[in-house]
Amino acid sequence: MMALAPSSNGDNANRNKNNEKEEKDNALKMLSFNPLNTRQLHQRTSEENIYEQLYQLRQSRNSTRSKHSEGKSVVSIDAALNDRNHQPIHDSLGLQLPLIETHQQRPIPRYHISRKTSEPLGVLPLKRRRNPFNYSIPSTSDDAKQHLLKLAGHETIVKGTHSTFESLPSNTNDPSIRIRTYSREESNVYEPLHSSLRNTTNVQSNKSFHNRIQKRVPDRLTTNQHHFLGYNGKERAAILIQSYWRGFRTRCIYKLLKKRKRAVHIIASAWLTYSKLSKIRKQLNLIRQRQLDYFHIKQNELREKWSCTSSNRRTIVHIPSLGLSQCVRKNLNHLSLRENYQIGRLCELDDPNVNVIYVSPMSVNDEILQYYNKLINLRAMVEQGNNQPATSIPNNVNERFKIVVPESLHSFPKHNMCLATLLKYSPKALKQIKNLIQNQQAYLVSGTSHIDDLYIAEYLDIPIYGCEPEVSYLYSTKSGSKRIFKSSNVPMPFGEYDIYDLQHLLKSLAQLIIEHLDVQRWIFKIDDHFDGLGIAYCDIATYLPCYQKLVEEARKCTSNESNKLIQNDLYAKLLSELPEILDKHTIYVNKAQFNSWQGYLKVFLSQGGIIEAYPPSDSITSITICLSIEPNGQYSLLCSGDQLHAESQFSCWGLAFPQSSIDPKELNNYCLLIAEQCQQRHIYGYIDIDFITFIDGKTDKQNIWVTDLSIGYSEHLSLFHVMKYITTGQFNSVTHSFIVKTKQPKQRLRNWQNGAPEYIITEKNCYAIWSSRLYHTNLSNIHYSIFFEICRSHGIGFDIRERQGSIFTLLESNHHEHIGMITISDTLQNTLTNFICNLNAMNQEITAKTEVEGRSNFMLAVNDIENIFGLTKDNDSNVSFNTTTS
Repeated sequence: MMALAPSSNGDNANRNKNNEKEEKDNALKMLSFNPLNTRQLHQRTSEENIYEQLYQLRQSRNSTRSKHSEGKSVVSIDAALNDRNHQPIHDSLGLQLPLIETHQQRPIPRYHISRKTSEPLGVLPLKRRRNPFNYSIPSTSDDAKQHLLKLAGHETIVKGTHSTFESLPSNTNDPSIRIRTYSREESNVYEPLHSSLRNTTNVQSNKSFHNRIQKRVPDRLTTNQHHFLGYNGKERAAILIQSYWRGFRTRCIYKLLKKRKRAVHIIASAWLTYSKLSKIRKQLNLIRQRQLDYFHIKQNELREKWSCTSSNRRTIVHIPSLGLSQCVRKNLNHLSLRENYQIGRLCELDDPNVNVIYVSPMSVNDEILQYYNKLINLRAMVEQGNNQPATSIPNNVNERFKIVVPESLHSFPKHNMCLATLLKYSPKALKQIKNLIQNQQAYLVSGTSHIDDLYIAEYLDIPIYGCEPEVSYLYSTKSGSKRIFKSSNVPMPFGEYDIYDLQHLLKSLAQLIIEHLDVQRWIFKIDDHFDGLGIAYCDIATYLPCYQKLVEEARKCTSNESNKLIQNDLYAKLLSELPEILDKHTIYVNKAQFNSWQGYLKVFLSQGGIIEAYPPSDSITSITICLSIEPNGQYSLLCSGDQLHAESQFSCWGLAFPQSSIDPKELNNYCLLIAEQCQQRHIYGYIDIDFITFIDGKTDKQNIWVTDLSIGYSEHLSLFHVMKYITTGQFNSVTHSFIVKTKQPKQRLRNWQNGAPEYIITEKNCYAIWSSRLYHTNLSNIHYSIFFEICRSHGIGFDIRERQGSIFTLLESNHHEHIGMITISDTLQNTLTNFICNLNAMNQEITAKTEVEGRSNFMLAVNDIENIFGLTKDNDSNVSFNTTTS
């Protein structure tokens, strides 16, 4: 607002005031709009005339400024007109809004500033004040210049005005950006000049920019356009435009920074996770290496002191863990039950120097504990030879075994962990075991070795009676056992091992078929699967179209050269037919996991496997031999038996002990060769070797093949120790016979003689059939005491004097559907007969008691044993015929 000077003459003052007002309005009009006359613009186009008019405009503006109050900041509207040499003519014609420079400090006058004066440029308003249009001027700052284009791009123009835009540069901080504003009345005059001075390309780019940002017009700009018509309206519009542009740009920057921050957070989290995992892996590797070094140190100590340890008092910590691979364990049902098959280790107390600590994979109640106490105390009654309870228990046998149950048995229900891992996470159970073996010689025995056995052995500070877990896993696989058998020069089935490729599988199978045309069935075995669950087989000779042609050509060919030519011709055809035959006609043992060739092949090739020939015979007998390789290198044959198959012909359901299918000397020779190769590979502990024997149809000779090797304590050894403990018998590893000593009363010549009866100790051979895999779903509805009453009513029990009969092993405490049974008799036929009668009686009584037809494998076992029973009758008749003819 202009400061008015006082005048004594009122008329003169009013006249002067009106003149000043008109002069000021003219000056402002020249500032606000184009000062040039539009007619003259069309007539005079020379540059000199334009500069003259610009000079007059400068003079009129300076005269107007002089009338303002001193110290008041005024916006420079045509600052670009000063630079005539560097600025083009068409850029200097338009009146331009200022870019507020906040870094320039402007002095604020001390005297009062009227309302009509503008705020100093670059200074925020200190308070809200009312302008003629009741509008508060927005704040200004250094970033205000960045928001100038927003209002211009959206055509936020007040009513009665029209705006055009210059080409907008990419840099929003460029002070050369200008907005031209003029009234609609003069738009018709000014627009032709403006259009002639602007390039067509700039118009198109401005339109595209206008279309892009038109959607971002703030409502405040469109609804309050009349606020920019008053005094300093351009300054307020510039401040508002810059403030909105500053907010828009800040939001864009914030969104970008937020996106980058999120990305940085993800990258940093991933890197931290990776670095922590790497650090943990290194620590675990160091711990594993330390445990392995400790294992080797303790192993050497056990090897040096084994002769002293095996003859003195010692404690055996038995962990019936099945340390199988994770992919096998996750598909294995009732893992804890399978581990508890080894509960018969409690009866390994026939040596008075042995104490047993059994880590149970299942909870044990008082009923099961009481049963095993009675079973262990039964040996004293057997030694006395009467049914009277023993007056004294020798060697405190009840105190020589302990059962420890880990507290974390049910902590990981979905992980299917082995017992060694569960014991590792059970500090109370570990501490209890450590207290029990304190100041005693002890060693650890595991079922199937696992890497966590090293941790347990280190914590308990005891050695392991076995080999390194990695070595045990390597040579327990199907391919690993084939390496041992091949180096031992023992007879093996025709086949190929270490197969990891489909082409290798097909080519090997095609070559085997051509070389062994008498083999009708070929078997596929996955390397690390357990109990025959990874086996599949296919009857190639039955379904292969070119098989008969192969046989005919083989008969015609006599020389080796012609045979090779025929094989080469038929090899390609055989190779092309095999994939379809395998896809359609392959049968899987574990149908719950495998139901197609593609699914089986995926697991087979990922884990490795072997191809093996099925014996070309109708009568096949499988044999299991249990060995113990001691740390000092000596080995002993513990037991042998013929396998029983109830549910699958590739899964061992039980054993008929001892084996009577092969000459014992031949078996012992093969076992010796295999044991020597195991010692060279540092394999110690308990080992099971599987053989199959059959009669060759061409030569009528008995052949034997070595098929499998398992490293670790097995369920067969567990039941063997129960039988050995109860009968007080001994196994002869040379003749494969089990001898039991019994007391027979001596006959007297005179009955009237008084005195104690005299007994004669006699030796006799005993046979047994055992299995830990009897199950009946209705057993869970019957209490154990009722079950034993049923058995006694049918004469199922153990005769202490004769040391014959049946013994049970209890496995479960809650859902006792599974039990184990051992039947002992003096002949193999009587043993088979008694076992069948026991199964039939139990099946009938259990079904009658529960009145429900449950699921069981009793009758499947009966059928398999009846087949064996028929073979034994044929063998006995052949033997008697040969003796009579001779």
